[in-house]
Amino acid sequence: MNSESPTALVALVQWHSAEPNLDPKSYSIRPIDGKGMGIVARKPIASGKLILSERPLFTQPLLRGLPTILKALSPKTTTEKKQFLELTNCHVGSKHPFVGIFDSNAFPCGEKGVATKAGLFLQGARFNSSCVPNTNSFWNDEKGVMEFWAIRDIKKGEELCIWYNMGFDKRKDRVATLQRKFGFQCRCAACSLTGDELKASDDRRAALGELKDALALYGSHPAAGLKKAKLALRLCREEGLRQYIPDFSYDAFQFCAITSDLEHAKCWMRELHRAALRIKGKDGSKEYEVYLKDPTKHRAWGLGHKMTLEVDADVEVSGLEHSQDFEAWAEGDPEYPDIHEIQLITQARRRIIARWQVRNYARSLQYRAARLPKIGPDWTALRKLDASVALATLCERLALRISKEGWAISTESRPGTDMNSVKAYVIKPIDGKGVGAIATRPIKFGELVLSEQPLFAQSLLPIARLPTIMRNLAAKSELEKRQYLELANCHVGTKHPLLGIFDTNALPCGSTGGANTASEGAIFLEACRFNSSCVPNVNNSWNNASRVIEFWALRDIDEGEELCICYTKELQSRGARRNALRTEGVEASDNRRAILVRLLDEIGECGNRPTVGLKKAKLGLRLAKEEGLPYLNKDFSYDAFSFCVITSDLKHAKTWIREVQRVTAGIWGHETARQYDEYVQSPKRHRNWGLGQKMVLEGPDEAR
Repeated sequence: MNSESPTALVALVQWHSAEPNLDPKSYSIRPIDGKGMGIVARKPIASGKLILSERPLFTQPLLRGLPTILKALSPKTTTEKKQFLELTNCHVGSKHPFVGIFDSNAFPCGEKGVATKAGLFLQGARFNSSCVPNTNSFWNDEKGVMEFWAIRDIKKGEELCIWYNMGFDKRKDRVATLQRKFGFQCRCAACSLTGDELKASDDRRAALGELKDALALYGSHPAAGLKKAKLALRLCREEGLRQYIPDFSYDAFQFCAITSDLEHAKCWMRELHRAALRIKGKDGSKEYEVYLKDPTKHRAWGLGHKMTLEVDADVEVSGLEHSQDFEAWAEGDPEYPDIHEIQLITQARRRIIARWQVRNYARSLQYRAARLPKIGPDWTALRKLDASVALATLCERLALRISKEGWAISTESRPGTDMNSVKAYVIKPIDGKGVGAIATRPIKFGELVLSEQPLFAQSLLPIARLPTIMRNLAAKSELEKRQYLELANCHVGTKHPLLGIFDTNALPCGSTGGANTASEGAIFLEACRFNSSCVPNVNNSWNNASRVIEFWALRDIDEGEELCICYTKELQSRGARRNALRTEGVEASDNRRAILVRLLDEIGECGNRPTVGLKKAKLGLRLAKEEGLPYLNKDFSYDAFSFCVITSDLKHAKTWIREVQRVTAGIWGHETARQYDEYVQSPKRHRNWGLGQKMVLEGPDEAR
């Protein structure tokens, strides 16, 4: 966000400071060799000090263009407009200068940590980037200001830098991303490393990225999870990425909460609170104060086995979890890497009765019974298995034994769903796929194919997932348990069978619905039988009002045709889709999908060029039809409607919004389509009505 053409020292606009008492001598804005303008400390700044608190010059919605920016900028003073024009523009030649300046310098801001708009900050825009930043930016929604906090001690004369490219990429990827997005070659301390130092830095960041993802899988292994959280904290400090310390400290706190370890939960929460204060201030750390006073108020409290963990980062932890129902493991290495567990539930008492531990460093698999009821000679006599037993299939085989001994396989329907009613499909075996849904009659576009209540739902938070799954299943009938065990498991050998089945089959749901805002995952015994296709003919949608998953026909479907949803992001390349699905055989045009991805990005930048934007929307509609992705029709039709709104084209705005509502009703149901009723009645109610030059565009009939 630096300036490419250094000018005289920019006069700061005092009105935009939310706290005039901030020491104006702590930093100065001045030219920096090779960077344009930047911010330099005029005196030592202590870690945790607020450097700048600034109100935005103006904000913009996520869908913005030249008309909206001009409207927001027009009432500003001449000095403010001059300062705006002095900011860098990374999009010279590709966007209007005003749009390019805003997009190059805007910060995301919004309510509750969700970016719903972008703001332009005249002083904040002068912070340059470093991949080892000494400053953190934080949007204080309560005060309506952007705050910049020192995240370590800063020396006099040192440049104050934030980080434009958050993440754990290696240097070559960071440099390429910053060059593409902001047009400069990063030469920060991390990107200037060479040789062994560079390799060590890249390795640390790669490890942090893996740990960030892996911690989500340790809800049922809190002791091992805590060990990984502590490793991540150590790597963050070594790499100088202090802004991530609160995140990993929160993971450690959650593991203590799961195990009811009050003493160490308090210790981790104090550490988390201190770290949050340093990078976000008092307002940014308020969300943790309730747990600082009483950790037992956390929703994960007590979800796992009670045990004592630890807080000292130098103490090694064991991967074993203890319970009074299990005999302790005798002898052996205190470290238990890559532990796999099998937990059995009796039909009578519905509690854990035995556990297996896989110790990869050993040459054998040891089993020890813990007051295990006699359910067969193979179960009670087993003490050791040869190491040649394939660990990848261990969990699957034991799960099958459970089903054979205790839970007979059944295909009967579960009470509470519409499985026994007359349906347009049947669940049956399909060559190479296991089972799937086959249409038993022609199904029309927009027809409701399935409406099903969940067997159970649970939070997507990575905390104590296995215990909560077991609790949910314990309350179900024997028939429902059998049906759950019949579902596919794509994580054999890597996760507990019950957890693997859930992760393989759970569909997203939540208070606002949709995969992007899902707060829960749920198991649907019938819906889980729908297989995947990258050209789906059925769309799944969570109806939060009715608490059901709904499957809607995306197009006319012939009798005998398999009904498929899409498990992946449809617009990925075929290679990426195949990698995600771990399957082959889907033929699709990567070129069309690549163009669709580009169109979705480009249309958002056409607010000041509505005729061009409408052409792109129409092209998107044609390509979506050719590629068999009708769900995109709603997005492109709504874009077309938006361009008609900007240009005050009432006639075509009405036809486009009716098309939006028609497509939405066909794919997501009439209840979802009602959100557009207001604009169908009067497109002029849209907040962007008349922001651009008045002109006549085209409607959907002319676009075909």
